[in-house]
Amino acid sequence: QDLNIYLLTNTNDAEAFVIRGECYARQDEFSIAISDYTKAISINDKNPTYYFDRGFFNLQLQAYENAQKDFIKAIAYDHQDIRLAYFNLGTAGLNTFVRRVTRVLNTSGDTTSDTQSKALLNKGLQYRFYAQPSVSFFLPEGANGERIAVVNIASGD
Repeated sequence: QDLNIYLLTNTNDAEAFVIRGECYARQDEFSIAISDYTKAISINDKNPTYYFDRGFFNLQLQAYENAQKDFIKAIAYDHQDIRLAYFNLGTAGLNTFVRRVTRVLNTSGDTTSDTQSKALLNKGLQYRFYAQPSVSFFLPEGANGERIAVVNIASGD
């Protein structure tokens, strides 16, 4: 309650918005938490933790494309837990991919692009989605010091 009053007159305190956002997130109010983190980012758009946390909240809401954007920003600003940021980025990307493929396979449109997409997916690419895949992830360093993300997804069957 006091934090809400404080933020009425201190609208440029990014950390206060983050603290309130964390409180909302602990109550599973992720949409409101995202709103507070967005305000914090508008005040300080260089803090990787703000993007990382907001990305996590987007994952909770299954807003995978928004989560991807946030994790990319967190990585770009060198988030302290870069491995987890890459893992979450991969999780968001995989879920975005699954959602898109499912949408294409389930569309009943008669447009040429729908027909072509279905034909490509059904003909040349065999997708099988597992209810509980196991995911392993690591970030080896390349020969020139670059980071290489390796994700291995296997059946939970």
